[in-house]
Order: sequence, then structure tokens, then C-alpha cells
Amino acid sequence: MKGLVLYKGASKLNPAQNIVVIMTLNSANRKTGNMAQTWIINQDVSPVEALKTKQTDAICGSCPLQQSNGGACYVNVGQAPLSVWKSWRAGKYVESLIDNEFAENELLKVLLRHKAVRFGAYGDPAAAPTAVWAVLAKCAKGYTGYTHQINRPGVDRSIAKYCMVSVATAKQTQEFHALAKSGQDHEVYKARTFRVITEGAPLLPNEIVCPSSEGIECRDCLLCDGKGAQPNIVIEVHGKGSNKHNAKYSNANLIEVVEV
Repeated sequence: MKGLVLYKGASKLNPAQNIVVIMTLNSANRKTGNMAQTWIINQDVSPVEALKTKQTDAICGSCPLQQSNGGACYVNVGQAPLSVWKSWRAGKYVESLIDNEFAENELLKVLLRHKAVRFGAYGDPAAAPTAVWAVLAKCAKGYTGYTHQINRPGVDRSIAKYCMVSVATAKQTQEFHALAKSGQDHEVYKARTFRVITEGAPLLPNEIVCPSSEGIECRDCLLCDGKGAQPNIVIEVHGKGSNKHNAKYSNANLIEVVEV
């Protein structure tokens, strides 16, 4: 079995477009290790075509890093995302789990009992129903996830139970945690943040550098699960979009460090 289809239907970020969520069971990704990977992809056009025609809103929402808006996203959509989309179109993934409402079942328990899952190897998990991620979280050994959509109107903010809240700058980090501490939004009160920093940028209190810098794989770390009292995470910019990121955010991340 190469993988499973977890959801087919309207995007929660742009209901005018249909998406498919696919979980592949094995990965050679050197940073994550051999985790199951989920891919959130436009049903009707390939990831490459969606990028060219700026139809990524349904899967990326308001993410400032999306390439269709000139962002610094590191994902090469012509590689793994395109391959997964083509395999799905060729009928190579099991779809029986979504004959009825996606729910916990024995197959998922067996497949994921000793396997961690990466929510959103491509695409933002908020594009799919939160129930999908809730089921995976219950069945899997562990999981990681990130969303840029926590402040997007209409988004199910309970996604923060399963995903780190992605922020672009130290100021955004401070503002988010200040709101959470105020108790104004119980859905995100305990959520943690994840941000990409430029080399040498200062950390805020209760932030640590992603352990991948020490060679620890995500499947063994699992700090980025959006829950609990663990620290907030930062990672130094990497990948082909590094220069774009540095040009936009270098100065924004060099600010006075205050308590968050």
C-alpha cells in the first residue's frame, strides 16, 4: 500500500475549489525521518499548474510564503507534490476510508501504531476539516503540524490543538502570545508558535532552536505538535527561498527581546 486518501471535497480555505488530502506511508526525508506524510493538493489541476495560475489559495490560504505570491516557500512542487497528485489521479491510493465520514478505524490504528505523521508536507492543514487531523492524532504514534491560517476569517481555530501557529516575525509572536494570555480566545490559549529566523536573529524567551540543527529527526522529536507546555520553536531559514526570506524579514526579526 502506497498511501491513503483522507479527504476529498471543498477546501475550508476556499470552498470554490476542491482539494484532496493524501497520506503516503513512507518517506526518505532526511529532516523528518521516515514519517507518514500528508499532502493537501488541488483536485482539478496539478500542483505545478496551480502555482503557475495562482490557484494555491485553496491549499495555502493566506500563507505569506506561498510561491504564487512571490514567497519563500522551500517546497519544489514539481517533485513530490506533483508525483503524489499524479499517483492519485492514476488510482494508486486507497480511498475506501472516505466512503463514509472519515473516522478512526482498525486499519489506521495498525498502520500508524508505530508511525508518526507529518500534517501538511505540502499545503496547510486548515484547508481540510479538523476532524481529519483529530483522527490521525488519535491513531498515530505522534505527529507534527503547522498552520498559517489561525487569523483567517472562518477558519476552525481548534486546528491549533494539533498544529503549531506559524508566525513570520518576533513581533507577531509577541502579539499572538499576548492575545492568548489575555484569555480572549480559548481555542488558541495553549497554542505554541513556530517561526523561521535569519541567521543570528535573537530568540524570545521560551523559544528554542529546532533540534534538527543537532541532527535530531522530527519523528524522534515531535515537539511541533501544537499542544502542551513545551517551548515555542524557531528554525533558521533554509532551502531555495532563503534569500527571499532574508530580504523580507531580516530587519523585522532584529528587535528588542521582551517576555512572551
